[in-house]
Amino acid sequence: MQTDCNSNNPMHRHPANLEEVRRRLAGVRGFSGVGFGLKDTAGKRIPLLSWRVYVTEKLPRKLLSPGGLVPSWLLGFPTDVVRRESTCASSFGNRQDAFEGAMIANQKGVPGTLGCWAWSAVTGEPVLLSNYHVLFGRRCRPGDVIWRVRPGHPKNDFQPIARSLLGKAGNIKFRGTDYFIDAAIGVKDGSADATCEESTTESPLAAADAVVGSLVTKCGAATGRTVGRIVDVCYPDRWHYDLESAAAPNQLLIQPEFDASSEKSEAFSRMGDSGAVIREDAGRVVGLLWGSNARGEGVACHIGPVMKELGIRLEPPADSRVAL
Repeated sequence: MQTDCNSNNPMHRHPANLEEVRRRLAGVRGFSGVGFGLKDTAGKRIPLLSWRVYVTEKLPRKLLSPGGLVPSWLLGFPTDVVRRESTCASSFGNRQDAFEGAMIANQKGVPGTLGCWAWSAVTGEPVLLSNYHVLFGRRCRPGDVIWRVRPGHPKNDFQPIARSLLGKAGNIKFRGTDYFIDAAIGVKDGSADATCEESTTESPLAAADAVVGSLVTKCGAATGRTVGRIVDVCYPDRWHYDLESAAAPNQLLIQPEFDASSEKSEAFSRMGDSGAVIREDAGRVVGLLWGSNARGEGVACHIGPVMKELGIRLEPPADSRVAL
């Protein structure tokens, strides 16, 4: 049974006093937003919940006026001043793995990742889930073809698997709060049955709220399957694509997880992974990746607002006879 995105766990909830914290910090020099997640100390992540105060540049205390300093504690939580990296929409790639994470492209050639197959909550028909900037980028319209791309030499192989249906890149109200989403769906193409049946990746069983500090995975067309940790569930970002730009409040910020075997931390996502679903350790979907930054961190929208806006569910209808 599909799990509702509601939860009584305080770590799941959007902090009710986030706006008050933002108001108190508005005068901080270089202030660019505040989120809520894990604290970093001396470049190391520690399991302590904090207000993550994002600035354009971290300056020595002696260069800041008393009114421009960030308090060490605010409304019951410590603060953590973090320099924010610019996020780029990740619609570029050259590799394909399993069906979840396959490389796709829209009719104008904008590439990205197939997140998963979902289902319309109204009609029960299967729909392809990815990003708005992947399915509708370069002014693609509803009904335009979505290609499954198999990179090869001397040329790539393109097969039609769906047609774009609807999507949105912008802010919506969810549980009384503004959330940014970059999400879209496409309907399965009638000639794509054989292609869809090649899938070896299980369909998502449920959606869940993202939890600060939890380990997550994603499968993207550019970097394959990677592991990361959610360090902020209210990340205040800015979405850029082509010549468009928009505020992107309440996002998930995901840092790559340290690999003890190689003694290094690989990127969680890169350009080409846009559209990948973010799964927690039980396999439930918590987000939809749309961007990455120079640190290899991933930025994703929460799955709850995506499902609400697009009218989809991640569990197939009980009477569904559609084979993917």
